[in-house]
Amino acid sequence: MRNLLYLVATIFLFAACKDESVEIITLGKAGDTFYFGEKVQVWAGVEGNLHQITYDWECTGGEFDGYRTQHLFENLWIAPSVPGEYLIKATAKTGGSSDSRITKMKVTNYFTETFDYGARNPAGWASSNTTLAYGMDSANPSDLIVSVPATSNSSDANLRRTLTAVKLVPPFSIKTKMKYTSYKTATAVTASNAATFLSIYFVQPDDNLDKPYIREIRLDICPPATGANWRLRMESYVPALGRSSWTGSTPVNPFTPGNLSPNGFQGTLPLFSFPRNEYRSFSFTIDAEKKFSIYIDGNAWVDKSNAINEFINVQNLSKLDLQVREFRLTVPRKSSSNAANTEMQWAITDVCINDVNTAIGGDVSNIGFEELK
Repeated sequence: MRNLLYLVATIFLFAACKDESVEIITLGKAGDTFYFGEKVQVWAGVEGNLHQITYDWECTGGEFDGYRTQHLFENLWIAPSVPGEYLIKATAKTGGSSDSRITKMKVTNYFTETFDYGARNPAGWASSNTTLAYGMDSANPSDLIVSVPATSNSSDANLRRTLTAVKLVPPFSIKTKMKYTSYKTATAVTASNAATFLSIYFVQPDDNLDKPYIREIRLDICPPATGANWRLRMESYVPALGRSSWTGSTPVNPFTPGNLSPNGFQGTLPLFSFPRNEYRSFSFTIDAEKKFSIYIDGNAWVDKSNAINEFINVQNLSKLDLQVREFRLTVPRKSSSNAANTEMQWAITDVCINDVNTAIGGDVSNIGFEELK
């Protein structure tokens, strides 16, 4: 009888000890690669005794967003502004038991946006003269898109992102994948209110205000045009005089930038004549030597143009670091107030930005990107 009681007591004691144990079976994270300053949700999945469980979080780089989440099963990690691999460690504790799990956080991207329709109005984006619509692409259900229709007949629509939170200077690449879902009749990219713009704006320097700096690089496209369907230009601007001049125009500032492309600054190319609902990927790159390239669907169209260096050398602007201020898509205004808001509309699936000396062209696996569909 005594042995039986001893056995029963041992079983109960073992069960009680077992009930006190806790195990982290998964440490989840919202993504695989992250950009500088990105806020990333991380969470621990546990099994075992969940009574009065507490959590501790540690990281080898970056920081956690506030004390309120420090002892919960989920947390918000803020990525550092230095590329590399970092570790996050979560520890779950209950009674006399604890368990830990570690996950890697790879920071290689300056910025990535896939316009997840579950999160309306992604942070950092702004728009004008449009009503953005998020959802699945009906023609390609695997794609999540943001649609940018022009809702005004007096001003162009735009979707824009300020990029000054972390200083972005060469080398860098900006890539976007997009298509037009409707386009009003247009004869040429140079016709009034006909062109769609992809623009990179640069920060005004603090000195040499009496000399021109590169304020904008702009690619104008008009896929259904019967005439010229593209135009690629730089704008130089003199802050002290308030004067600007564009590639191909008469000098007024008094300097006109040269051609970025091997085909002049405007013309007609099959490359820019594509049908409605057919995606194109556009990538703009300025490398460490300030040579400019454009990739379209992974193929180089402008390949390491030296036009920016020529501009800098002529103006003796050795300190011009070409810090990016903004990336913008501009959609032409609709033809009249009575025209449908869908008369002029583009859809974007993603925007990716890196700051390493590798173009986002075809194979991007070596810089931490997966080629987005």
